[in-house]
Amino acid sequence: MKKRMYMCLIVFCILLFVSCDNSPSIRRIEFPVKGSMDADLSEVNFTMNSNLKEYKVTSLKVIEIEHKKTDEEIEYLRKVFEIEDSEKDDNYDGGTVSYVQGQKKLTFYENGMVQYVNYPINSEMYPLEISDEEAIKQAEAFLLEWELIPDDFRFEEIMEGIVTVEDNPPIIHKKMVIFRRYIGDIPVIGNCHISVSIISSGIGEVSLAYKKYINEQEIKLTTISDAIKMIKSNDSSISITKEGDEIEIESVDEMFIKDIELVYVEQAYNTEQTHVQPCYRFIGDAKDNEGEIYEFSSVVRAVPDKITYVKQK
Repeated sequence: MKKRMYMCLIVFCILLFVSCDNSPSIRRIEFPVKGSMDADLSEVNFTMNSNLKEYKVTSLKVIEIEHKKTDEEIEYLRKVFEIEDSEKDDNYDGGTVSYVQGQKKLTFYENGMVQYVNYPINSEMYPLEISDEEAIKQAEAFLLEWELIPDDFRFEEIMEGIVTVEDNPPIIHKKMVIFRRYIGDIPVIGNCHISVSIISSGIGEVSLAYKKYINEQEIKLTTISDAIKMIKSNDSSISITKEGDEIEIESVDEMFIKDIELVYVEQAYNTEQTHVQPCYRFIGDAKDNEGEIYEFSSVVRAVPDKITYVKQK
C-alpha cells in the first residue's frame, strides 16, 4: 500500500513539473496598434484573391531575444567610438546611460538601442560632396570593420540631410545609410534598423536599434481564417491610405485581400518583448459605404494565442 502511494506521489510530481514547464514563455504582441482605422469591421464582407485560398506556409520560428548590452559590450563600443575617457552620466529615466567626451556622445538605452553622435558645430553648413554609392561604401566598411552589423541585415535606403539658408542653393550636408533586418527572405518590421550618417568630417551619427537573438523554436502558425477574424474584431494594426497618403475613414463595407505577406515583428524600442514573432501582413482594397476605394494594410499576429501570454494589468 505504501509503495503504491509513493508511486502516485511520483507521478503527480512529474505531471506538475511538465505542466509548469509547458507554460507559455512568449509574450503576445498586443493589438490593436491602430493606424488610421477606427471603424467597426465586425460586419465587413471580406473577399480574397483566389490564388490565396490555400496559403502554403503553415509554420515558422519564433526567436528569443535579449535587450540590454553587457558590460563587456559597452566597453567595446566605447573603444569603437573612441570615448573611453569620459565619465558615465546615468541621470536619465528608464535606465538610460550616456558617455560624453567633447562633442561626442554615446548613449545606451534600456531597450538595447545604442546611439552615437558626433556633429561638429555648424556641421550642417559644410556640403557633403560624395555620391550615394560612396556613402554606402563608407557606412558598410565602418560597420564591418568593427563587427557592428549582423549577417541578417541588408542595405535598404539612403536619405539626405538638406539645409537651405536664405536664397542660397540647398546644401546636402548629410547622407544617412539605412540597413534593415531579414530572417531568411522575410523582412523584420517594428523600427529595427542600423543607420550610419556620413558628414563632411566623417561619421556624424550611428544608430544600432536591434535585439540580440539567442534561441529559436518552430511553431505552427494560426490559420488565415482566424487571422481575418482578428482583423474583424479590431485585434490588428490597420493602415488606410489613398494615393500613398494615410487617411482616416469612419466606415467600411467591403475589404478585398490582394496579397498576404509574412513579416517578423521586432519592436526595437520595446523593453518587454520576449520573442521576435511572425505576423501576417494583409494588403488589399477597402470600399466605404459611398463606393470610394482605398488601399489598406493590416498586420496580424500569426502566433496562436494559446502558446502566448499577456502582461497582467
